[in-house]
Amino acid sequence: MGKDDLENGGTIKPVFLIRTLVKAYKTLVKEEPAMRTHAAREIALLRNPKTMAEALRTPQRVEWIDIINKEMSSLLEKEVHEIRKIPVGRELIPTKLVLKIKPASDGSIDKYKARCVVAGYRRTAGLYYDPEGVYSPMAEPTTLDWC
Repeated sequence: MGKDDLENGGTIKPVFLIRTLVKAYKTLVKEEPAMRTHAAREIALLRNPKTMAEALRTPQRVEWIDIINKEMSSLLEKEVHEIRKIPVGRELIPTKLVLKIKPASDGSIDKYKARCVVAGYRRTAGLYYDPEGVYSPMAEPTTLDWC
């Protein structure tokens, strides 16, 4: 364990706990090959799914579906998009769901998060989108620490 594995208050970061658990399961499989299926299942629970298909293959698929639906509903409610015709010679800018498991301080799962992000890094400013019309959301004042 290094100094980067500790929070400001000296507590162990959840990420370190998860990394340690994954290593422990891998060691278990080396010593007990019959435990491979069980260990693989447990490791999958600790890792963030890379795709929606991967998330739907996990035992927490119901939780993932709920949180994905909440994210999509939020985007529709906030009207953060417009439906337009694709200009001739242009391509759609693809989107991707970023899925995260947020651990509690004891290493258990605190909550699941889903964010729909635009892969805008694949496009050229001014050609595929108007850089003046793009914005990045800011934190709400209630989340800031106003000393």
